[in-house]
Amino acid sequence: MYSLGNPEEQTPLSITATAQEYQLTHGIQSIEFQNSGTKDVYFGKLSTLTSARGGVIYAGSNKTFENVGAGWKISFLCATGNTSTLRVIKYL
Repeated sequence: MYSLGNPEEQTPLSITATAQEYQLTHGIQSIEFQNSGTKDVYFGKLSTLTSARGGVIYAGSNKTFENVGAGWKISFLCATGNTSTLRVIKYL
């Protein structure tokens, strides 16, 4: 069984229709983004991210990335006119 490190809650991210980048300063075992809002959130590369191209974290669901290294970047946005909130949990 895979053992996650200690969870460390981060400040929630307020997501709007303007893409914002999130970057790790050090490598971690896993990072989880929980969409606690009522609108879908899209993720991908900052320079190419749109709601039509990005991956999606549906309202009320989550997305986990494992074995992410220092300098890892991901960007988030909502569709035009929408906002949502992502909770961030790092597993060290």
